[in-house]
Amino acid sequence: MNETAATVTFTPTAEWLALPRQEQLYSEYSDYYKDVHGIRPRWAGHYSEAELEDAIKRLEAESAEAFARQDAEDKLRRELEGDYGPYCRLVEVSIETYPTSGEGWTLTEAV
Repeated sequence: MNETAATVTFTPTAEWLALPRQEQLYSEYSDYYKDVHGIRPRWAGHYSEAELEDAIKRLEAESAEAFARQDAEDKLRRELEGDYGPYCRLVEVSIETYPTSGEGWTLTEAV
């Protein structure tokens, strides 16, 4: 399987820029939290800007740890594929159909 690196970018719209900073942070945190945990943190809607910024930093650290674990699992899976062939396989994800959250988000192949 050929692995392709990709970059996710956000292009702010006029509507986004018109939102108060707390709402922007909550939206960013909510999307990021959902990407990591699969649910939206509805309880965080009342957080202050400072609380949301701290929560985003914690989520970034948690996400980095999760990616490191996933990399280790992927490495092991590739090793197992060599030993066990059809009993273990990797699944390819198409960049064209990769799900993204929210308006303005895109997934593009890294150069």
